[in-house]
Amino acid sequence: VILFAFLFGWLPFNDPKDVRNMSLTSQKILAVDYSIPDHIPVSSECKDLLARIFVADPTKRITIPEIIAHPWFQHHLRPDVLISLCPQEEETMVIQKQPVEEISAVVLEAMKHPYQLTG
Repeated sequence: VILFAFLFGWLPFNDPKDVRNMSLTSQKILAVDYSIPDHIPVSSECKDLLARIFVADPTKRITIPEIIAHPWFQHHLRPDVLISLCPQEEETMVIQKQPVEEISAVVLEAMKHPYQLTG
């Protein structure tokens, strides 16, 4: 999500025309419904990385070591930076699954307390 925001200037699941619509945002999160804008040039490697990050099933989602090894991430990366990343081995990483019901409850609770955007 942060990578998407850095690249495009808005969050992937917000509707740029109606950022306060938390109901629509929560629906888009659960459906993994995002789009890459046509007017911003994005490499095929970047599109591939985003598509592999935005996967609903965490067991099918790209892992941190795979992100680090991804061609888009590797592009122009200095060797000393790569060495300092040193991700955990995949076998020792624990994937914590959060049920959709629990996510929905958090979103519904957040909707009870709408935030104010400042512009």
